[in-house]
Amino acid sequence: MGMIMTFLPWLVFWVLLSYGKIFTAIIVALAASIVAIAMEKMAGRSPKILQIGTLAVFIVFAVVASFVDRAWLGYWIRLMSNASLTLIVLVSILIGKPFTIQYARESVPKEYWASAEFLHANYVITWVWFAAFVANTAASGLNHFIPSINVFVNWVIAICPILAAAKFTAWYSKKRGDR
Repeated sequence: MGMIMTFLPWLVFWVLLSYGKIFTAIIVALAASIVAIAMEKMAGRSPKILQIGTLAVFIVFAVVASFVDRAWLGYWIRLMSNASLTLIVLVSILIGKPFTIQYARESVPKEYWASAEFLHANYVITWVWFAAFVANTAASGLNHFIPSINVFVNWVIAICPILAAAKFTAWYSKKRGDR
Protein backbone atom coordinates (compact mmCIF):
# COMPACT_ATOMS: atom_id res chain seq x y z
CA MET A 1 0.00 0.00 0.00
CA GLY A 2 2.93 2.33 0.73
CA MET A 3 4.17 2.71 -2.83
CA ILE A 4 0.61 3.19 -4.10
CA MET A 5 0.13 6.12 -1.70
CA THR A 6 3.43 7.57 -2.91
CA PHE A 7 2.31 7.49 -6.54
CA LEU A 8 -1.23 8.67 -5.78
CA PRO A 9 -0.37 12.40 -6.10
CA TRP A 10 1.09 11.70 -9.55
CA LEU A 11 -1.89 9.63 -10.67
CA VAL A 12 -4.35 12.27 -9.48
CA PHE A 13 -2.25 14.94 -11.17
CA TRP A 14 -2.14 13.15 -14.53
CA VAL A 15 -5.85 12.32 -14.48
CA LEU A 16 -6.88 15.91 -13.70
CA LEU A 17 -4.35 17.18 -16.21
CA SER A 18 -5.95 15.05 -18.93
CA TYR A 19 -9.11 17.10 -18.36
CA GLY A 20 -7.18 20.35 -18.83
CA LYS A 21 -7.39 21.31 -15.15
CA ILE A 22 -3.78 22.41 -14.74
CA PHE A 23 -3.96 24.49 -11.57
CA THR A 24 -6.49 22.14 -9.98
CA ALA A 25 -4.25 19.17 -10.83
CA ILE A 26 -1.28 20.85 -9.19
CA ILE A 27 -3.13 21.85 -6.02
CA VAL A 28 -4.86 18.48 -5.58
CA ALA A 29 -1.57 16.65 -6.17
CA LEU A 30 0.14 18.96 -3.68
CA ALA A 31 -2.56 18.19 -1.11
CA ALA A 32 -2.28 14.45 -1.83
CA SER A 33 1.49 14.70 -1.32
CA ILE A 34 0.97 16.32 2.06
CA VAL A 35 -1.56 13.66 3.04
CA ALA A 36 0.81 10.84 1.97
CA ILE A 37 3.61 12.28 4.10
CA ALA A 38 1.24 12.85 7.04
CA MET A 39 0.11 9.23 6.80
CA GLU A 40 3.74 8.08 6.97
CA LYS A 41 4.29 10.22 10.07
CA MET A 42 1.09 8.95 11.71
CA ALA A 43 2.23 5.38 11.06
CA GLY A 44 5.49 6.18 12.86
CA ARG A 45 7.60 6.10 9.69
CA SER A 46 9.80 8.72 8.10
CA PRO A 47 8.68 10.17 4.77
CA LYS A 48 10.16 8.45 1.74
CA ILE A 49 12.59 10.06 -0.70
CA LEU A 50 10.00 9.83 -3.45
CA GLN A 51 7.35 11.45 -1.25
CA ILE A 52 9.62 14.35 -0.32
CA GLY A 53 10.67 14.80 -3.94
CA THR A 54 7.05 14.68 -5.06
CA LEU A 55 6.05 17.32 -2.51
CA ALA A 56 8.92 19.55 -3.65
CA VAL A 57 7.89 19.19 -7.31
CA PHE A 58 4.29 20.15 -6.64
CA ILE A 59 5.32 23.10 -4.47
CA VAL A 60 7.51 24.35 -7.32
CA PHE A 61 4.70 23.74 -9.82
CA ALA A 62 2.25 25.68 -7.64
CA VAL A 63 4.64 28.63 -7.47
CA VAL A 64 5.38 28.47 -11.21
CA ALA A 65 1.67 28.20 -12.03
CA SER A 66 1.06 31.41 -10.10
CA PHE A 67 3.47 33.39 -12.25
CA VAL A 68 3.61 31.96 -15.77
CA ASP A 69 1.20 31.98 -18.66
CA ARG A 70 -1.29 29.11 -18.35
CA ALA A 71 -1.03 28.28 -22.06
CA TRP A 72 2.73 27.90 -21.76
CA LEU A 73 2.35 25.82 -18.62
CA GLY A 74 -0.30 23.65 -20.25
CA TYR A 75 2.03 22.95 -23.13
CA TRP A 76 5.01 21.95 -20.96
CA ILE A 77 3.57 20.65 -17.68
CA ARG A 78 3.24 16.98 -18.62
CA LEU A 79 6.81 16.83 -19.90
CA MET A 80 8.08 18.75 -16.86
CA SER A 81 6.21 16.48 -14.44
CA ASN A 82 7.46 13.29 -16.04
CA ALA A 83 11.01 14.63 -16.18
CA SER A 84 10.74 15.66 -12.52
CA LEU A 85 9.67 12.18 -11.43
CA THR A 86 12.48 10.67 -13.49
CA LEU A 87 14.96 13.05 -11.88
CA ILE A 88 13.79 12.17 -8.35
CA VAL A 89 14.43 8.49 -9.05
CA LEU A 90 17.83 9.20 -10.64
CA VAL A 91 18.89 11.35 -7.68
CA SER A 92 17.92 8.56 -5.29
CA ILE A 93 20.28 6.26 -7.20
CA LEU A 94 23.09 8.81 -7.40
CA ILE A 95 23.03 9.52 -3.66
CA GLY A 96 23.18 5.80 -2.91
CA LYS A 97 19.62 5.49 -1.60
CA PRO A 98 17.54 3.87 -4.34
CA PHE A 99 13.97 4.93 -3.65
CA THR A 100 12.68 1.34 -3.50
CA ILE A 101 14.84 0.47 -0.50
CA GLN A 102 12.60 2.38 1.91
CA TYR A 103 9.59 0.34 0.78
CA ALA A 104 11.53 -2.93 0.81
CA ARG A 105 12.57 -2.36 4.40
CA GLU A 106 8.90 -2.39 5.38
CA SER A 107 8.57 -6.03 4.30
CA VAL A 108 12.08 -7.47 4.69
CA PRO A 109 13.52 -8.44 8.08
CA LYS A 110 16.06 -5.95 9.43
CA GLU A 111 18.91 -8.48 9.44
CA TYR A 112 18.94 -8.39 5.61
CA TRP A 113 19.00 -4.61 5.19
CA ALA A 114 22.79 -4.28 5.20
CA SER A 115 23.40 -7.22 2.86
CA ALA A 116 24.92 -6.62 -0.56
CA GLU A 117 22.16 -8.75 -2.10
CA PHE A 118 19.40 -6.56 -0.59
CA LEU A 119 21.07 -3.39 -1.81
CA HIS A 120 21.74 -4.86 -5.25
CA ALA A 121 18.12 -5.98 -5.62
CA ASN A 122 16.93 -2.46 -4.79
CA TYR A 123 19.30 -0.90 -7.29
CA VAL A 124 18.04 -3.27 -9.98
CA ILE A 125 14.40 -2.49 -9.21
CA THR A 126 15.06 1.25 -8.99
CA TRP A 127 16.91 1.24 -12.34
CA VAL A 128 13.90 -0.52 -13.89
CA TRP A 129 11.61 2.20 -12.51
CA PHE A 130 14.03 4.83 -13.80
CA ALA A 131 13.87 3.29 -17.28
CA ALA A 132 10.06 3.24 -17.11
CA PHE A 133 9.99 6.92 -16.16
CA VAL A 134 12.46 7.77 -18.94
CA ALA A 135 10.10 6.05 -21.39
CA ASN A 136 7.19 7.96 -19.86
CA THR A 137 9.08 11.23 -20.24
CA ALA A 138 9.97 10.34 -23.83
CA ALA A 139 6.29 9.69 -24.55
CA SER A 140 5.47 13.16 -23.24
CA GLY A 141 8.24 14.60 -25.37
CA LEU A 142 6.81 12.95 -28.48
CA ASN A 143 3.85 15.31 -28.25
CA HIS A 144 6.21 18.25 -28.63
CA PHE A 145 8.28 16.85 -31.48
CA ILE A 146 5.57 14.86 -33.28
CA PRO A 147 2.35 16.78 -32.62
CA SER A 148 0.34 14.47 -34.88
CA ILE A 149 1.01 11.40 -32.71
CA ASN A 150 -2.16 9.62 -31.75
CA VAL A 151 -3.15 10.38 -28.15
CA PHE A 152 -3.95 6.70 -27.55
CA VAL A 153 -0.50 5.67 -28.76
CA ASN A 154 1.08 8.31 -26.54
CA TRP A 155 -0.79 7.00 -23.48
CA VAL A 156 0.15 3.40 -24.33
CA ILE A 157 3.80 4.40 -24.60
CA ALA A 158 3.50 6.22 -21.28
CA ILE A 159 1.56 3.63 -19.30
CA CYS A 160 3.00 0.30 -20.50
CA PRO A 161 6.49 0.90 -19.07
CA ILE A 162 5.00 1.86 -15.70
CA LEU A 163 2.89 -1.30 -15.62
CA ALA A 164 5.92 -3.34 -16.72
CA ALA A 165 8.02 -1.82 -13.91
CA ALA A 166 5.34 -2.66 -11.36
CA LYS A 167 5.09 -6.22 -12.67
CA PHE A 168 8.89 -6.56 -12.70
CA THR A 169 9.09 -5.29 -9.12
CA ALA A 170 6.61 -7.91 -7.93
CA TRP A 171 8.29 -10.68 -9.90
CA TYR A 172 11.86 -9.75 -8.96
CA SER A 173 10.99 -9.26 -5.30
CA LYS A 174 9.36 -12.69 -5.19
CA LYS A 175 12.29 -14.25 -7.05
CA ARG A 176 14.78 -12.70 -4.62
CA GLY A 177 12.65 -13.71 -1.65
CA ASP A 178 12.62 -17.34 -2.74
CA ARG A 179 16.38 -17.62 -2.30
